[in-house]
Amino acid sequence: MSVEFAVGKEFPLPYRSFDALTPFLDGPTVSFVVTMNAPTEKEITGIRKGKVNYGVYVSENVPFIVWDFAGAKVTLDCYINIWRETIGSAGRFINGSGNLLSIFLVDCTTGILHGIRTIGAEHEFMDTIKAACNNQLISYWAAQAVDDHASVILSTHLTADLIKLASMYSSLRQVSDETVMTDFSRAVH
Repeated sequence: MSVEFAVGKEFPLPYRSFDALTPFLDGPTVSFVVTMNAPTEKEITGIRKGKVNYGVYVSENVPFIVWDFAGAKVTLDCYINIWRETIGSAGRFINGSGNLLSIFLVDCTTGILHGIRTIGAEHEFMDTIKAACNNQLISYWAAQAVDDHASVILSTHLTADLIKLASMYSSLRQVSDETVMTDFSRAVH
């Protein structure tokens, strides 16, 4: 489904009603929805335009994605469970070629989209995530098994710990802002 996202408008997809970072497979790449309760102007500006460090840490074929928005003083983490995707979505992601990452900042109390940021990720970053997801399909038998492993890691590691463990990359350049058209393969569940 083709969806248009515009800053200052209601976010057109389901989103979490609490502070969270949620990944969405978007064809050959991945997008992230950041939900925050009443984000401040500093957080909005920092996430939309400030320096960002991003990285991936893989534990037993589960890729944990970390973000450090230095200007906003916000750090976030999430993981990708490829078993939660359709076969077509998983295949397009794992086998596709793409390195654009879109970040959508949504106020979780109002549903208003406060920021869009799209950056070009390092190919090594995307290759690491895709390899882990491909191996995840072989080494786990169901989505719950992936979630169980991720829960153990997240219960013993803060975001700061994951950042220290991750292969980190930096980006000052921004590809796009304000309005983005994209095809999403699934919504938040």
